[in-house]
Amino acid sequence: MKQFGGYDDYKKFNTDVQNAQQLKNFDLAEYRQVIHETIVSMYSVLIRQVQDGLKQYIVPAILHHDETARGKSRRTMSLDISPEQGRSEPELLVQQLDCLYNHLSSFGLEGCYIEQIFTQLMYYICAVSVNNLMLRGDLCMWKTGMKLRYNMGCLEGWVRTMKMAPDVMKPFLPLNQISSILQARKTEEDVHTLLELSTALSTAQVLKIIKSYKTDDCENQIKPAFIEKLTQQLNLRSEQRESDTYMMAEEMVSPLMVVFKYSEVNLEEIDVPPELNLDGLVTKI
Repeated sequence: MKQFGGYDDYKKFNTDVQNAQQLKNFDLAEYRQVIHETIVSMYSVLIRQVQDGLKQYIVPAILHHDETARGKSRRTMSLDISPEQGRSEPELLVQQLDCLYNHLSSFGLEGCYIEQIFTQLMYYICAVSVNNLMLRGDLCMWKTGMKLRYNMGCLEGWVRTMKMAPDVMKPFLPLNQISSILQARKTEEDVHTLLELSTALSTAQVLKIIKSYKTDDCENQIKPAFIEKLTQQLNLRSEQRESDTYMMAEEMVSPLMVVFKYSEVNLEEIDVPPELNLDGLVTKI
């Protein structure tokens, strides 16, 4: 509608034939606005539906799966979801994402929109994972950090395989930092390091992890002096932040960026299938 709507800004890449096909007696501005709003609304509905379908796969894939146990965690065995045909929990989550990617590609959706959709889904996967971890003190241990790294790596590998931009994985920064904190040393000398490792986390999130942390036989117990010093430094940093909660907003959906994509389709080469019964409504140029 922009390319053939008679707008000079969108005609510069057209051929002479395409510019001769510009609309001259119609202003499509109002129609463009309606279609824009419809696209944004459809995007929001699609995201909600896909998120609902993904939710059951997220916690088993990101928090519970332990590759060192060959993909079989005791927690997963108690769920109705069981690995299919030997697939691990991360592979099942990737399978859902892969199916969606193939559907979107089969409809010819532009890559810039596909990447926006998956960036939003990665945020949702991260938010659900973080929120469950914050409520599960039993998972706050060194081994969970190792599991997170592997399981997130499965998603990152899939994104690379699909040749999507690395920015698609950016929403996972909070979970990446949680993984680093779980595996970092926790002494008074390490406070500065923990501050550097938690730039994407709130004070409440960092303290929730530290206070829930379960040490193993190879680690020293966390000392109250360390927690006090860390709390002081985090509070100084949090004065510059608007929010300080340990839960992420799972329902947040980033706005869709609708971009203009030049079409190389020639109108004179388009055939209107008779099955659409558009005779009298559409006339071929």
